[in-house]
Amino acid sequence: MLTGIGSFAARRAGDADLALDGAKQFHARALAILSEGRLDESLVRPFVEVAYQAGVTMMLGDEREAAVDLLVEVERICRTHGLEYRRSSAQAALGYHYGLEGRLRKASALTRAASAYTGRQAHGDYSFVAFLQVSALVQAVMKADFVRLRHAVGSLGGGLAHTAHWDVRLLGEMLLDLAAGDAAAARVHFDAAIRAHLRDDEPGSVHRRVAYLRGILALFGETPVSVGAMTPRIAADPIRLALSAAHDIDIDDLDRAAAKLKKATTRASLPFAQHLAFVMLARLGLAEGDATLVRSAATRLRSLLRTHDLRIGFALLTEQERTASVESLSDAREMRAAFAATTAKPSRFGGTTAPLLTPRQLVVIRTLAELGDRQAVADKLFLSPGTVKAHLRAIYKKLGAHSQTEALRKAAQLGLLTTAGGTA
Repeated sequence: MLTGIGSFAARRAGDADLALDGAKQFHARALAILSEGRLDESLVRPFVEVAYQAGVTMMLGDEREAAVDLLVEVERICRTHGLEYRRSSAQAALGYHYGLEGRLRKASALTRAASAYTGRQAHGDYSFVAFLQVSALVQAVMKADFVRLRHAVGSLGGGLAHTAHWDVRLLGEMLLDLAAGDAAAARVHFDAAIRAHLRDDEPGSVHRRVAYLRGILALFGETPVSVGAMTPRIAADPIRLALSAAHDIDIDDLDRAAAKLKKATTRASLPFAQHLAFVMLARLGLAEGDATLVRSAATRLRSLLRTHDLRIGFALLTEQERTASVESLSDAREMRAAFAATTAKPSRFGGTTAPLLTPRQLVVIRTLAELGDRQAVADKLFLSPGTVKAHLRAIYKKLGAHSQTEALRKAAQLGLLTTAGGTA
């Protein structure tokens, strides 16, 4: 117990490495005690509290199998002893975890079960409520459900899970920008979040996800800020291999892309990693003129769609690549419907879709249209009030406006407020 408490204290103090070491030690000892039936009934409640926090710490530190082991035990013990709040917390955390893996039906079942709890609700970075919020966002991303994604991003705006889960919220914001055809705005969101939040002592899972996001932006012709030396090695990560192979395909280095995708498809054991790897394999097949490879990849993608509802990777296919994938299948009804949920990736990149304003000015005016208050804009974009004022002054000048109301009206008339799912 003391080991687990020390791990939690280290996490609260910002020492991710020490917290993870303690959580792993607690995990090993806890499972041994449980397997031998030595858990004292009088210690059940404090045990599940500490075990839950240790499971969360291991999830953050990318010790995913161990985290699941512990959280599953927490859920089981709480179910047996009627500890409904912590049971629901474990279900919510597991739902978030399985969502990130792409096991969406399992994730949905767990979050539905957790949502049924109506008792006390603590509000904290890794609480029951926070995990339900980020789980909803992740599931919306994976399913390419942009209506629900917009709602989920809004629920995290400046709220209880905003700081701890900043990378997950960034994922949602960026995908909404990309779905609107505005890669430059996605880069601005990325750059602002990285400068505001990314530190060397962030959990390993955060460094891994920001590396993915940076790789996605590169595929849309953007050059975002560096994310430092803490990102995982490409060769060890099937998702990064797939994203790197996509870049190779874009520059016609097909041999290098093929080598990376061979590794990615071999190493991808989780549904989302498999989904992304086979999306890129379909792209490679078309680039090589290999109809058999396109059909094989499209068949695997259809299977993952049927089993896990995975769609988001289709946003990385051009119209030509989508057409080739559909034509390779004898029954492509599900794939056609899935493609319709996402905007096709441009075949090549030009300037911003609204060149009148810079990417950062676009983000500012759209956020102002959404929130209606300058201070709220500053808070959401991590800018000082003076910086927001300077951006708005420049926007007014470009639009020939003399007030906030006039600027928003002219921006709307010019189509500058258009985002995925409607106007801001």
